[in-house]
Formats: sequence, structure tokens, C-alpha cells
Amino acid sequence: MGGAAGPAVVVRRRLLKRPPEGIRKARSLLTSIAVYQAISIVISVAAVLVLTITGAIDLGSVLLLAIPLAAAVALQGAIAWLCLRIARAFRTRRPRARYAGLALIAILLVFGALNVWAVTTGRLTDEAAVGAGLSAFVWYLLGIPAGWYLLRGGRWFTGEAQSATAATVDWSRRQAVAPGATPSSGDGVEPLVAVQGLKKHFPILGGLLRRQLATVYAVDGVDFEIFPGEIFSLVGESGCGKTTLGRTMLQLIPPTAGRVVFDGSELADVDPDEMRPLRRRMQIIFQDPFGSLNPRMPVSDIIGEGLLAQGITNRRERDRKTEDALEIVGLRREYTRRYPHEFSGGQRQRIGIARALALNPDFVVCDEPVSALDVSIQSQILNLLLDLRRDLNLTYLFITHNLSRTRVSGASGSSCAAMSRRRPPRPPAAGSIPGAGCGNAWATPKTASRRTRPSARWLPVTWPPATGLSRCRAEPSPRRPPANRRSRPPSRWRRSDARP
Repeated sequence: MGGAAGPAVVVRRRLLKRPPEGIRKARSLLTSIAVYQAISIVISVAAVLVLTITGAIDLGSVLLLAIPLAAAVALQGAIAWLCLRIARAFRTRRPRARYAGLALIAILLVFGALNVWAVTTGRLTDEAAVGAGLSAFVWYLLGIPAGWYLLRGGRWFTGEAQSATAATVDWSRRQAVAPGATPSSGDGVEPLVAVQGLKKHFPILGGLLRRQLATVYAVDGVDFEIFPGEIFSLVGESGCGKTTLGRTMLQLIPPTAGRVVFDGSELADVDPDEMRPLRRRMQIIFQDPFGSLNPRMPVSDIIGEGLLAQGITNRRERDRKTEDALEIVGLRREYTRRYPHEFSGGQRQRIGIARALALNPDFVVCDEPVSALDVSIQSQILNLLLDLRRDLNLTYLFITHNLSRTRVSGASGSSCAAMSRRRPPRPPAAGSIPGAGCGNAWATPKTASRRTRPSARWLPVTWPPATGLSRCRAEPSPRRPPANRRSRPPSRWRRSDARP
């Protein structure tokens, strides 16, 4: 939200894309074959050891079985290794990975036919015939569907390189704003998060055949950018798609269309393995402090779950990071062994904030973090978010449906966008830019005086005021005022010293 055309958003790295559903099923089937082969190896070796220990077979018979057993184990191990290697190579989109998968499936089908022939002709013993028949059954059961999916998914294997490349997102269609109105006014400043044309549509299915009857346009054409250290407030009525927008930006919900660029990496249908390192830098604070915490897990496991997913397997290190996160949000370190039902609503929300900060993120989506709390607790949580932003250099996407909550972003380097379920009746006025919204909503930067306030603090707004007001009965309608009396506004509150 800067100068005339806005800075160009450079995509320095394109992550590996998520394969289509057919390729994912083929990869899962090949992985299942590898798992079956590993289980077969363990069962075969364990059976021979048990028979030898119990004396069911003598040492001479064991020596005679050693060579065939070693050959079978080597063959099964090679099949398992090839299945895993080829399944992982599907991510590269190289045609040779597809051909290797089809060749491996053909070999397995040939081996299955040989096993069936050996069993039917009586060339194997009863024990060996059981194993050979079971292997043939598994190979045919899993190999034929995998081959079918690979044959139909030829468009995925285009050979396009998915390594780090450079591209530019065009922001020229965005309208100009006044210079110096937003943090992007500095030359050469790249946004931390850039969104262009983001859409998320949910199909409505019905009928016996589950056909698509209608479409819910939750997010339809969103454009904005968030700069490092900025608090970007997203305001809108309930049900306009604010939460869906935040979760789609984090790839918690796959988008229907559009682009999301995070620190030079484009997040567009990314492979889960490629997305995992970026999860550490992007976190979310959920709206409901009661439903977002697992009631069967202590605080140490709730916060440490994300650390474990990021590869921190040392229990002591996880507990130390969990305690540090609790201390940052103003809770005691010994609270790690307590359960969520032992905390108040404000403390639960602090635990949710600690869970988001445990991985030391750069960007945090605050999805209405105070809407379920009391007014007195709201000011504490919002002031805590401001302090954490100052101390940890965080960037916020602050989602709310209350305009008064946007005062949390009254500090320098903040902006606000409006979101609506209805299409605006007229184009945006001068000084506004196309922004977040369902349809054609727009974002309006805050005024300079608001951004340059020395100490921005959110203060709870109480209504009615404490002095001079009292509750009264319902007033008569102003359209039909009573005789010989003045018409009064239909308000539930009036001054206590007012004339009856």
C-alpha cells in the first residue's frame, strides 16, 4: 500500500506443488506395498527364529533354509525400497518417475503371476504357498489401482522444474494512495505477505449422486499486502469470510484461485513436506479459547505439539520452550502440567497466544482473539499483543468484526481493510485501494495522525457510560407518538434527570 503502483512482489522461490488426487492415491498405494513387504520380512525372520529356539526344526534344516530365506528377504527389501523411492520421486513431476512406477508395478504383477503358477502346480510347500499366495494377492490388489492412477495422471508429469525461480507479481492494477500513508512508502521495502486475487469457493452438494447444486463464494477476489512489523486490521460483519481468508492465507484451507506470497515463497497448493518448514514462521491465534484447546491434554502437550511437529523430539527442550512461552504471555512456568479446565477464559487465550509464539514466528493471524472474552480481559489481551509485537518484531493480521477493536492497530505502521458480504454500490473513493473483501470491498489506510500516536493502547469502551445514564422501560414508537407528549428517540437508555 505504497506509492503509485506499489512495489513489485518478487517470488524468489517456488515450492513443490501438491500432486493431484490420483497421484497421491498412487503414492499411498506404493507406500502400502512397501509397508507390507517390511511386515513380511519381520514375520519371516521371526518365524524362523521361533522355530529354531523351540526345537521344531534342527540346525541342519535352518542352514538349508538360510539361502532361500536370505534371497526372499533381499527381494522383499528391494521391492520396499523401490516403492518408497519412486513414490517420493512423484513430487518432482519428472516423466521418468512415472515410467519407473509403471515398470515396478508391471514387475510386481509378473511376480504375482509366477507365485500363482507355483502355488497351483504344487511346486511350493504348504507354508511357502501361503506366503506366495498372500503376496500375489496384495500385489494385484494394490498394484492394479496404482498403475491405473499413474496412467491417468500423465498431465502431472510434465517435467517442469519446481526449483527456486524468480517471478514478479503484477500490482499495477491497484489504485494509487497518498504517499506516506502506509509503511510501504519506503523505497525497496518488500511485503512480508502479499495476496493477489485470492478466492475460496465452497460447493454445495446434494441429491443421490452428490451433484453440485450451488456455490458459496466465501472469499472472492482479495488483494492486499502486509509489511514486516505491521498490524493489518481486517474488519467485517459476521459471516463475510474473514476467518476463511486468514486460514486460506496460511494454507490451512486450500484456495480455489489466487496467489499468496510469503517472504518470497509462493504458497499455492504446496506439498505438505515443503510447507512444514514455513509453518514455523506462520501461526494463528484462534477465536474460541475454549474450543481451541484439547481438554484431555496438559498445557505442556498443547504448546509442545507444534514443537514436536517441527522436529524437536527432546522432551526437556520442549518443556523449556513451553515454559518460556508461558512466561512471555504472563503465566507461571509451573502451569505446564495443568489442564485447560483449570484456567479462566483470559488465561486460556494467553495459552493460545503462547502456543502461537512457541515456534518464534514472523507472522501471526489473530482471528478475533478477544471476541469471546469479557471487556476487562479484552484490554489485557490486546495490550499484550501490542507488547509482543514491539518486543518480538511480529507482524499481525488482526481479524475483528468490531470497529473499536481496530484501535489495537493505532500504532505507527498499521492499516485497515473492510470486508463485506455485499458488493459495494459504487466504486471506491479517491485515496482508497482495492482491498480485502467478498466482491469489491476495499482497504483504506489509517490517517497519519492515528499512525503516529506515541503510545497506542486499546481502551475498553463501556456502554452506557457510568455517569448520568440509567436503564428505563421501552419507549413508544416515534412514528406514532402519544398525544400531548414529545416524540423521543427509540433508545433503551436516557438520562436519569430527564423529564418523564
